[in-house]
Amino acid sequence: MKAKKLLCAMLCLVMVFALAVPAFAAKATTSTFTDTKGSWAEHEIALVADAGIVGGYPDGTFRPNANITREAFAKVVANFMGFTEEADLSQYTDVNPGGALTPYVARCVAAGVMGGFSDTRMAPKNNITREQAAAMLRRAFQLKTAGQKANFTDAASIAEKLQPEVAALEATGLITGYADGTFRPKANLTRAQMMVIISRLLPDNDGYFMTMSASAGDIPMNCEMLNDYSTLIFLPTGTADASSVSFKAKLYEVPGIGIDISSMLGQEISDTIETGVDEKFEPQALFPAAYDFNFATAKISVNGAACTFNMYGKQAEGGINLTLTPVKTADAEKMTRTAMNSGFIDLVSIFLKGNSATLANGSYIQVGTEKIGFAQGNKKDLKIDLTADEATITETVMNALELYKDVKNDGNQATIFIAKGSSIATEEGTFKLAKNVTITLNGASESFDGILSKLVEMDTTNIEMLTGLANEIISAIEGNVVNVVITIK
Repeated sequence: MKAKKLLCAMLCLVMVFALAVPAFAAKATTSTFTDTKGSWAEHEIALVADAGIVGGYPDGTFRPNANITREAFAKVVANFMGFTEEADLSQYTDVNPGGALTPYVARCVAAGVMGGFSDTRMAPKNNITREQAAAMLRRAFQLKTAGQKANFTDAASIAEKLQPEVAALEATGLITGYADGTFRPKANLTRAQMMVIISRLLPDNDGYFMTMSASAGDIPMNCEMLNDYSTLIFLPTGTADASSVSFKAKLYEVPGIGIDISSMLGQEISDTIETGVDEKFEPQALFPAAYDFNFATAKISVNGAACTFNMYGKQAEGGINLTLTPVKTADAEKMTRTAMNSGFIDLVSIFLKGNSATLANGSYIQVGTEKIGFAQGNKKDLKIDLTADEATITETVMNALELYKDVKNDGNQATIFIAKGSSIATEEGTFKLAKNVTITLNGASESFDGILSKLVEMDTTNIEMLTGLANEIISAIEGNVVNVVITIK
């Protein structure tokens, strides 16, 4: 199977499973601390403690209502982010060089996350305020602040220099205000509040929705979709053989989505795809943007039902884990049910042994001011024989579609419109859209202009060119709040 068929197969995989997100309630994690039972943050405290990020005291308590010092918060941030480089703190006269938490302060200073109140004063043992904690997290995640404005009713009381930082973190959903709409920026951050913030970055699940594993040679690349809508993707280091890709996928359970897929549950689908590319490659060298990926937020809306997902990358043994986690599982469930209840899927198949695909006339993709759509005067659907050779597939596509400019569109906006009737035929059935699907993305700070031209002109067997585009897109969304609006009708 050639590279074109591999691309179509992967697109099929993404289309099917991106639209079949699980609908589960989160597992009730039980706290072992003696003083957190019944606390408003009991579950979040247990979740973060179980992850080994923050612990309790020797007497078995957690003290959820206690304030947290600047140096103690520095330890939490440094440990979560994996900071190791330490700055020289000798200029700060109030920092104890031998203090147990001083190394964490030094790491946060070196990372540009923490600063002093003057050239000589760090105040490490002062209680950290809510606005100071928000600012440290914003800097740790390197979130962009341009265009961000806090929506709290007391936003004017946030320190002027910290207002854009608080606003940027608010947009991620990691910090929220009180029931009365205030943020109370000068109030001290409590240990319970800190645990709630950190918990919104962690997968919180009671099992798998689906697992996928792929390997190029002996190099594994794994993807786990968890019951709380979190997704974990592992990208490895090492050198891989690009000539073929072997993969396995297993669907565990997807209740309450209105589609009978019971025959698929528990089945393991496996296949080996010959790419036609006779090369060796290093994933880390080809995807440097992914390995350096820090943080981005996606606000996704499906026919008005919305959920905020946070994405970040963390170094792991032998590679990097890319994590996508919803701020609220309940919101993610509502969004998913809205998509499924829209009834736009005729028949879903997770088998990728497809032999043909149809793109209904009117479908298009627009990235920045460039648009790929059906050629003028072409009123027929685009039907692709996936069993044909690559040259034939390319000729079929190029004869039906064309690239042209649409200067009315914003340079940092992308739109995919898939007309109803588009389908992929497989040996087990057909995946077919019964309704139009429009996906619009905007909010990335970097312009997307030129990406479609590169895609059209590139040699699809050239791995460096393909991954170069992927790196451009990752760099464009990094540190930003990206808005994704999906309309099904």
